[in-house]
Amino acid sequence: MGGNNLNTAQTALRRWRGMTWLCFLFLCPVFGCNASTLDEGEPLTEARNSDQASPVTTRPAVDQANPSAIVAKAIRSHGGEARIQRVRKGRISQKFYSKFQPTTTWVDVFELPDKFRRDIYTEVNGVKRHMRFMSMGKEAWNIEDDGSVKRSPVALHVLRPDRLFPLSFLKQLLELKDAKGVLVAPGSRNGQDHLVAIEVPGKSAGLHSRFFFDIKTGYLVQVEHDCGSLQGPEIHIETEVYSDFRSVDGIAIPHRIIGLFEGKETTKVVLQKFKVLKVLPEDTFAKPTGAQ
Repeated sequence: MGGNNLNTAQTALRRWRGMTWLCFLFLCPVFGCNASTLDEGEPLTEARNSDQASPVTTRPAVDQANPSAIVAKAIRSHGGEARIQRVRKGRISQKFYSKFQPTTTWVDVFELPDKFRRDIYTEVNGVKRHMRFMSMGKEAWNIEDDGSVKRSPVALHVLRPDRLFPLSFLKQLLELKDAKGVLVAPGSRNGQDHLVAIEVPGKSAGLHSRFFFDIKTGYLVQVEHDCGSLQGPEIHIETEVYSDFRSVDGIAIPHRIIGLFEGKETTKVVLQKFKVLKVLPEDTFAKPTGAQ
């Protein structure tokens, strides 16, 4: 595998994580979350979705000793590059579970390359709350549940459609074509078996990212990052585990994501609905009333 675009594959997952923490940063001061909503030993509850199509079962043959062939198989198994590239507009609904904030529902609308809207619904101390973020080109706002509108420089840099799951998942998969990686011994990881991994160099010396693929299905099922520490030379490992793959417009999309830090579960996202659209209402991304 060759090419110059080595960092993009590594950073794709960090973009999704940035979306998660942006919501955490905004929700805490606005919605008043200041403590964990889950006991330490309590599992994160999973929602169910009965509206999606049956799982994709394509399993093309591949040379498991060739990193380029593994990535090529994964792209085919997930639906093929042409089909993935046709995803330009759509609507997404997902639930975000965390040990650090109340359970939250995200309802997203996007139009590539630069239009995005997220409605956030949660409940704090028995009070239902609603907030909206909008990002359009060079402008971004957050609209609080009292109707007040504020410009959001942070959202402008973080709330971009290509950083929106599952678009970020598909983007990082395609970017692996240009990443220079080496094989890591296959095996089991975080409860998943029959895996083969490709390791990609990170931005900093000694730090890497590993992309794990299911040998049977070809799916990208885990991404693992080495992360440096501000307190010393220690290296921590952050992981995303993907499962519950379902077909959306012929593309195999994971509907369940578990976030791990040093092997311990910290977050979970359950994709409830993902609909690819050809047309959106004209007022979908209208400038908020009261925006300056």
